[in-house]
Formats: sequence, structure tokens, C-alpha cells
Amino acid sequence: MVHDQVGSGRGATNSIGYQEPNIECYNAYDDDALFRVLENDPDVAGLNLCICEGEYIEGGNRQWSDNLYQAIRSSSHLRRLNVVSESERPSEDLPLFCRALMYNRSIEHLSLSQFDLSESDICPMLAPFFENNYKLRCIEITTSAMSDTIPSFISALCKSTNQLERIDLSDNDIGDEQARDLINAINGDPGGHLLSDMINTIWREAPRVSRSPGLLHNLLDLCLGGNDIGMEGCKALRALMKNPACKIQLLNLRDNSLDDECIKILAQGLVENRSVKLLDITNQEQVLPTGWYSFSSALSGSNVSLEHIRLGSNKIGDRGLISLGRIVAKNIRLESFDLSLSTVVSSTG
Repeated sequence: MVHDQVGSGRGATNSIGYQEPNIECYNAYDDDALFRVLENDPDVAGLNLCICEGEYIEGGNRQWSDNLYQAIRSSSHLRRLNVVSESERPSEDLPLFCRALMYNRSIEHLSLSQFDLSESDICPMLAPFFENNYKLRCIEITTSAMSDTIPSFISALCKSTNQLERIDLSDNDIGDEQARDLINAINGDPGGHLLSDMINTIWREAPRVSRSPGLLHNLLDLCLGGNDIGMEGCKALRALMKNPACKIQLLNLRDNSLDDECIKILAQGLVENRSVKLLDITNQEQVLPTGWYSFSSALSGSNVSLEHIRLGSNKIGDRGLISLGRIVAKNIRLESFDLSLSTVVSSTG
């Protein structure tokens, strides 16, 4: 597994945000590798698991399944687990490794991809893993249709031990209001004036350790690309970026539903933020040249913390391009500005 698009091939940005552990991952279907995990061999610290239509999980190889369960549950050296589902029956194939995760206390980096969580919500099973694994630094759940499971994910996340440095929920079709609630929970808003009634109830029931300063304690990467974030989500992001406790360095919002007003709201948060170094707002189809002009005008008047901005595949416009040039001229920290595949047309044309 690799980072979300903003993280892969980052070149000069490698020192920004969460530093992915350099762990060799072995195929979980390799009996020797699995045996070494069972034996707590410190040289086997990573596993790749592909769930394929019940081929192993449902008893095609019962001994292997039992070994996998014990390896994930009991290993003290397993630091990274990457799981991809190719099954069309996730509700039947998920429980095995999820039950094992409930007891794991060693995994630092968990990546789950291509699960249809609209059919099977694994988040309640993740709650004990979040709550009791003090080593967990990264959670990635991508391309998994999470929109309907965001409340239960927040409930699990609020039990986190505050060690998380990276949250990646890219390409999950998360709606604007669900994104708002997720971001507000991360920001630690116990007052309830921003949270829905359901999420506020979850918040009150969460352990005190997760409340101050929310999940921002160590969070460096927030990747929400490929979702449906709009006005509500952007307002929540503005509040998060204005929070003095915010340490986020990498913010990925590519391929969302931002419009001119959304981009203006984001700029308001960025102007008062001192942590975000890499911003990816690639491919925002609803933002017009006038919106990019307002965005760049707001940022050009402030020496923000941004070092890398990705604005590819957008309709920038000539006035927006000129205004973006002012950001480059005034921001001494700025190292790269990606406008690849963006269109620059006359604002009057």
C-alpha cells in the first residue's frame, strides 16, 4: 500500500507529516512468513492480506485461517497490516481478522482498502483496537463506501489513545454533513454547537483521555480526498485550522465538492493556521475562476505556513493566476506550486 495521492512520490515533501515506517511486508498466504509472525520473529513486522471471496476465510484452509487469527491477535512484533478486499461478500469474510484486531496491541500502521462498509460495518470491532493499542499511529480506510458508517467510526475513533498521526479516509463518498461531524470530533468540540445530536452523544460517552485537545494531539496528516465535502465540512475545517492545538501538516482535499464560497472559507482558516505545509485541492470542478481569485487574494496578503500547494486540474482563470503569483512572490516558505492540467482562461471569456 502507498500513501494517498498527496503522499506518493512526494519528493521534496518527504519530511512533511507522518513518516511512514520502513517495514517490509510479507504475503500473509506465505506459510513460512505467517509462522514467523506466530513465533514473534521481530524480522517479520508487516503483512499484506488480500481477502478473496472466502477462498481462505470460510474454511478452504482452516489451519491457515486459525494461524492468521492468532498471528494478528497475539503478535507483539507485527507493526504493519495492509488488507485489501476483493470479495463480493464482505459481511461473510470480514469478521475473522476484525475479531483478531480487537486484541492486537502492536500494530502501528493499519490500512484497509476496497471494503464495502455500506454492507458490513466493522467500526464497532475497531473500537477496542483504537482504545487499547497505544502504538497505533496511522489508520487508512480507503475506497470502502464509509458514508453511512461515519457515526460508528467516530464512536470508535473517540476511544483512540491520542497517538494517531495520520487519518486517511480517501475515496469513500463521505457526505458533507458526515465530514463535518468527523472533523469536529477530531477538533474536539464538546460544546455540541457544531456536532449533531448523535455525534454529541458519542462524544459525551468517549473516554476523557480523548477529549483534550481532541484527536489533534499528534495528528499530522488528514486525507479526505475523493469524498463529497462542501460548505459544512469546510466550516469545520476552518475551525480546526484556527485551533492553536492543530499540528496538521498535510491536508488533502482533492476531488471534493468545493465551490467558490467553500474555497473562501478554507482560505480564512489557512490565514490563521501555522501548521499546514502541504495542501492538495486538486480537481475542484465547482470552483470558478472568481473563486480562485478570492482564494489567492486572501492568501497573498498573509505569510501563511504553506510550503507546497497542489491546484492541478482546476479552472484557475487569468486573474486567479496573477493573484496566485502574488502568493509565490510574498510567501518565503513556498517551495512548490503545482498547476498541472489546470486551465487558464480569460475571466471575461
